[in-house]
Amino acid sequence: MITVATFGICYPFALVLRERWRAKHSYIDGFPLVFTGSATALFLNWLKWLLLSIITFGIYLFWVMPRIQSWKWEHTTFDSSRQPLPLTDVVAAVPPMGSPYRGQLAH
Repeated sequence: MITVATFGICYPFALVLRERWRAKHSYIDGFPLVFTGSATALFLNWLKWLLLSIITFGIYLFWVMPRIQSWKWEHTTFDSSRQPLPLTDVVAAVPPMGSPYRGQLAH
């Protein structure tokens, strides 16, 4: 809503806030993620992309979303200062082939 009210000027700031929240609540293989991007760096890129879109009569807009996605992934890393979550070994939960318990439901 803020992005619409500011005609897209605050979009980089809203995007960074959303990505920080998403990374904070995401885990890959038990390792937490952290988003290191700053709104000011994205804002400068956003102005450059907006200017290029105006100069090319909107043709450059086809390249803006992939560049934003690339920027988000470049600034998302694993948080190495925290311990990973313990994971359950799914392979060990499946009985081996030939086992008398294979095909039976556990109670």
